[in-house]
Amino acid sequence: MKFKIFCMAIIVVVFSIPLICYSEQSDSKIKKSYQLPDSKVWEYFGHNSYYNKKALSKSSDILSVWTYTITRDQQREEMVEYLKKYDLEKSKKYQNFDHSISLYEIDCKNKQKIYKESKDYDDQENVLDHQINKDIEWTSIKPYTISEGLYKNLCAPQKKGKK
Repeated sequence: MKFKIFCMAIIVVVFSIPLICYSEQSDSKIKKSYQLPDSKVWEYFGHNSYYNKKALSKSSDILSVWTYTITRDQQREEMVEYLKKYDLEKSKKYQNFDHSISLYEIDCKNKQKIYKESKDYDDQENVLDHQINKDIEWTSIKPYTISEGLYKNLCAPQKKGKK
């Protein structure tokens, strides 16, 4: 009986050592936390994204909506690698890329969208980049995108109510 307990203890120790030794190393690659947006303002709709339920504006069938999208580790790493090729200083700032806030216009009647503006933020709420799209045209909403999530959550319920 003592031999079985001894063997079990050895097995536990042997399998625990790599976990203990490498836990700090693997954690350094993982962003330990991200700030969820205020649920009183932002409503979750999928794709790590939220829409601002307090700042929706509608004109005819056109809906203007701000989104908050949490940046996942893989997205951050891809952005940093991409930026390293073009702007080394900017790539360093993007190591703390936390979320984006973007402005969309959704044409509920024709199922189209315009991506008007976007700001990227780090984990301290500093703006990393601000883009305003000036020469833009309406494009179809594609499946499995943020704009489709907005359409389903904000436009489709309106259509159901009209039937």
